[in-house]
Amino acid sequence: MLMLLNAVVAEVIQEHEIPFDVKFSYGSGLLDASDKHVVVGLSADVIANLSTLPLFDENMESRRAGYKSRIAELLKECARPIDIVKIKNIVTKDLDIYSRRSLSKLIREFVNRKIEYVRLGTGYVETDSFFAVIDKIAVTEEELEEMDLTGAVVIDNAQATSKEKEAGKTKIVVQYRISPFLKEEETPVDVDLKTLVG
Repeated sequence: MLMLLNAVVAEVIQEHEIPFDVKFSYGSGLLDASDKHVVVGLSADVIANLSTLPLFDENMESRRAGYKSRIAELLKECARPIDIVKIKNIVTKDLDIYSRRSLSKLIREFVNRKIEYVRLGTGYVETDSFFAVIDKIAVTEEELEEMDLTGAVVIDNAQATSKEKEAGKTKIVVQYRISPFLKEEETPVDVDLKTLVG
């Protein structure tokens, strides 16, 4: 049923031109996220009862269509993929994904290292006022030319491993995985990435 749910959500995203992806998997809270996608955990109980949702009503097409439009409404209400766990509606209630916990706490469940301790990979930045997630990816000069570097910062891979040197990965692309947001209001805030990379 989980695959079916994901297939329907993907269909809704395509039909309504939602600018990000949403997937559900077994687990709880946010399992993975970026500015372009989110993976939300569903409990075993919810997964076991998915077939009872109006979405899978074999007899009444109108119930199915009505529930699909509820999913579309939910997704349109999300300014960012991670907002899905902060909106109260029939879909988030049925899937039991609404959370009172702060977004920064939910994100730290799957990104648990501060960016200053991450040479390559993913880490978070947290100040008194804002929170963000940053990716650091080692790339070659050729890969660099093909990448969309909007908002990214490129630095030298000064501590490259012998494998990275061998592969010609001389640069590190630093970019937001989840753009900064104010911790209290959970609304986006503009923070220049250069000030965080230093």
